[in-house]
Amino acid sequence: MARRQAARLADRRDGEPVVADLVFHNRGHRIVDYRRAWATACKAAGFVYRVVNEKTGRRELGRRMHDLRRTAARDRVDDGTPERVVMAMTGHKTRAMFDRYSIASTKDIEAALRKATLPAGNPVRQRETR
Repeated sequence: MARRQAARLADRRDGEPVVADLVFHNRGHRIVDYRRAWATACKAAGFVYRVVNEKTGRRELGRRMHDLRRTAARDRVDDGTPERVVMAMTGHKTRAMFDRYSIASTKDIEAALRKATLPAGNPVRQRETR
């Protein structure tokens, strides 16, 4: 982010310096298509391609930009940020949409399983079969 802050000062195509309002920009202008930059960043992070369609052989990187939104939302909820605040941060306008994209983390599932497990030493009653 520090590099992006420093990159706010850009030269326009006509050579005139400009301070960009955008974090990610191309000479102060909005980036319309980010796919190539995203692919480069994913490769640098070590994400690999996976086959999406067996018939056509179409491939895509193992992570999508949308995955970041979901992960960010889950991480904020996990660290105690109120869900209403997380919804505002991620741009979810309704509870239904937030719930649709809300995913259970492995930590949440493990905690639920621990609660469901009986403590050692408690006898388990079994139903009589007839």
